[in-house]
Parts: sequence; C-alpha cells; structure tokens
Amino acid sequence: MSSFNRFTKLYRVTSASGGVPSLGNKNIALRIPRQRGRLEKLEVITKINQATSSLAGDTSTNLTALDIFDEVRLRVSDAHASNRLLVQCPGSSLAMWQRYTVGQLNRHAQYLATKPDLAAGTYYVTHTIPVMDPLMSELVGIKTALPMQDNLGTGEDPTLELDLAAAVANFGYVAGGTTTLAGIRVRAYFRDVPDDVPYIPTELKTNLVTWSQWPDGWELPGTGFLARLLNEGWSVNPLTVTNAARIDVLALSSGSAPAGTAEDTPYWQILVGKTSVDEFDQPTADCDDDEWVHTADIARAIAPSPGASTENTGYNERGVWLKDLLHVGALGEAMSPATMLQGNLWTSNRGDVMKVRPSGTISSSVSRITTHKVLVKDLTPLLGA
Repeated sequence: MSSFNRFTKLYRVTSASGGVPSLGNKNIALRIPRQRGRLEKLEVITKINQATSSLAGDTSTNLTALDIFDEVRLRVSDAHASNRLLVQCPGSSLAMWQRYTVGQLNRHAQYLATKPDLAAGTYYVTHTIPVMDPLMSELVGIKTALPMQDNLGTGEDPTLELDLAAAVANFGYVAGGTTTLAGIRVRAYFRDVPDDVPYIPTELKTNLVTWSQWPDGWELPGTGFLARLLNEGWSVNPLTVTNAARIDVLALSSGSAPAGTAEDTPYWQILVGKTSVDEFDQPTADCDDDEWVHTADIARAIAPSPGASTENTGYNERGVWLKDLLHVGALGEAMSPATMLQGNLWTSNRGDVMKVRPSGTISSSVSRITTHKVLVKDLTPLLGA
C-alpha cells in the first residue's frame, strides 16, 4: 500500500516555432509548472514514423532508436543550488540506467532494444528520467523526490531540455526510407507528500572518460556521496563518430601477466585514495548484475571467451556494469550505509580521492560513466530513517 498518493500529468513538447521537433534540434525545452506535490519521475515518449521502406541497422554500431537523444537534461532550482542539472545523460545511458537499476525496460524500449532493423511503420521511443530513487523503500525514497512547491522563493520551474541526434546514422541506422518525428510527449509522475518530510537532493550525470587521458584511473568529481556507478564501454565517442560500437574496453597491459602464467585477465578497481575497495573483471560484474537484471529481456549472444567479438545483432550490453554502493545485495531495499560512506566525495584531501581504474584498456576506447550522487554532507536523514 502506498503512503503517498500518486497523480500524473501529460505535457506536449514543441519546437521553438510551436511545431513538432525535428532531428537535429537542440535545447528543446519543456517547463514543468510549480504545483503541489513532489516530482517522482518523467517518461518521455517520442513517436517516430518510418516511411516507404525498412530502416536498416548498422551492425557495426550496435545502437538503436534509444539513442535518438544525444543528451537529456533536467534543470532545477532546489535546496542544493539554483539552476543546476539534476539529470544530464544521453538517451541510451538513461535506458541502461533503467535496465540495470529497475531490472528491465518497458515494452516499447525493449522492442527497439532488440531490433537492429525497423520495418516501415510507427514506433514509440521511450525514456524514463528518474528523480525519486526507485530502489529505496517508499518511506525513504520519497525524500529524494523533487519538491514542486515554490517554497524556496526562486519562482523557477523545473525545465526538461532535449538534444535530438542529427540524423538516423547517429543512432545506429543506415539509409532506408524517410524517418520523421510525429511528436514528443512527457508524462510527469507526482506524489502528494507532507511538508514536514525532508528533501534530499540527488544528481544523475553521465561523464565521458577517454582512458588514454587517465592512465592512473579516472577521478570522480568531488561533490556528494556516491550511491551508484554505471559504466558503458565504447570504441570511440559515440556522439562524435557515427560508427562507434559498444565494447568491453579492458585489455591486457604489456608485461602485466604474473610470472609463470600464460595469460592475465584485465580487471577494474574502485579505489579510495590508494586503497582498493572493489576489484572485478567483466564476467564477475556480469554475475553481480544478473542477480538483479532480467537477463531474458535482451538476448545476449556474446561469446564468453576473452577477446571474442561475437555479439548479438540487436542492442548489446558488452562492457556494461553497475556498482551500487547503496544496495550491495540483490534485494533493492536492503541499504548499506557502511559501503556508501566509502563514496564520500566531499573530501578535499587528495589522499582520499575516489577513482575508477582499469588495469589496461583498448587504444582510443572511452567509457560513459554515469554517477548517481546524494548531495548532502550528512547521510543521517537518508540512512538513519
């Protein structure tokens, strides 16, 4: 039984001229008026028409229509800061975030995720933009929902900003017929919450990491407590090169094999200062994720042997893993305060910087690393509830 009433509203997204947005449009803005309740999440539904012939997938990219948005942003003014980005992620990273936290995609996203080719017809491309933490119990998670009343006196409405990909090639298709947008709608989910329930601000942001620039590991930006970390490996930056492919970026480093062994296995480390708090390779990360993720949703025909290149012809998950400091077990509501305290990014001590470090990476490879942070300096209102 829910303790907080839910209600929803539908909004239509238009271009600057008031019409339907087109591929290539940037900074498409939707203001969500201040009102009662708290914002739980947004669901963006993009209707596309594929005319005259099928839209063939570029099998070298392993992308789908879920990459129709180069970036999705939710701009808010709240207790943490004015005019800040609560969410800043590419469309496909939002899809992977939904899949690896909630455990599955909705039927429309799932259909597109497994279809490298689209026949002529109409399709709905859906993206969930989370605000309230979906894995916490309702009594705790409701604290992370965004207050919609103007109790801060800013007079500023939350604003959803969308950047559409320039062309179908940018989200993994080659020429075939005519692809047009038929409309974008947003469904906003709200909860009625008493005023005395505290608000805990969060941030969900995707960072592009070029591994050649971080030989000693990527340093996490120093604000907040880290709750979760999602890695997606790419051959090159998918926003600048149309034939980017999802890959496992790990590779053997020269001379890294232990003496007397025939081969080494590349692996990841999560470090706090010089202390390694987590070590894993891609297969063991898969095992962790599969305790929660519904693996039957997206068929994966990825050969398990090291270095194999065989992948499914749909939306693959090679090189994707999630590290959850807030929930270390398969039961989402079982929170782990001690583990999350390791992710204290407020520190100004260089000896306590948190890093993600691969033992070796493929040349020119990049990662999209999405961080979910809790932006308070005292976790008691969250973990002590």
